[in-house]
Amino acid sequence: VNLTSLNIFYKYLDPKGSSQKTDTIRTSEFRLNITPEVTQINHIQNNNDQLLAPNDKGTFVKSPAGVNTEVTFPISEIYSKLTNRSLNQARLMVYALPEANQDEKVKLSPPDHLLLVNKDSLKGFFENRRLHDNVTSFYASFDKETYSYNFGNIAAMINYYKRQKKEAFDLTYYLVPVDITFTTTGGSYYSPGTSTPTAIYNQMKPSAVMLENKPEKLKLDIIYSSF
Repeated sequence: VNLTSLNIFYKYLDPKGSSQKTDTIRTSEFRLNITPEVTQINHIQNNNDQLLAPNDKGTFVKSPAGVNTEVTFPISEIYSKLTNRSLNQARLMVYALPEANQDEKVKLSPPDHLLLVNKDSLKGFFENRRLHDNVTSFYASFDKETYSYNFGNIAAMINYYKRQKKEAFDLTYYLVPVDITFTTTGGSYYSPGTSTPTAIYNQMKPSAVMLENKPEKLKLDIIYSSF
């Protein structure tokens, strides 16, 4: 569904509006387009018991209003190494697992985008129509070639909380399926321009994917410098 609207047809009296200057009845209409302020769905019920059960193979994300994956960054394990060093890069990639045996006719596609958001920042994120700030929240798009979500460099997140907490800490984030509206600027015949996210919403179309949780796949590639 790309657009939902409500068309209202009505009649009204047009005094002396006819060609003979007598009263006449006219018909007209107006359209009410659905906006982000309008509730899209009042209630969604899911049976997620199987998805929430412990699984050595992976964890799940599912929409709408389904299942999110919790990610813990054990910064406390490397905090001593960062005390007198500057963190330059921390690259995060999350790999998905294809469901090879699933019927293509009923198979749910992976979410187009995942939001990586701090546990304490999730409440109010969508209600207040916030955008990612690359500290408490990041987004990644699904790559069909590598079957993964690449969040890029999240060093700003670690550096920010390092300054705030000033002691060893761990961080808890959620992976949430989202829809993103992009605006393209600077486009021309020779260049496609730059796409910038202008709105992030809870994903309302059905989607699901298993995210791989093997230790060798859950790594932060870190580069830091001493000073």
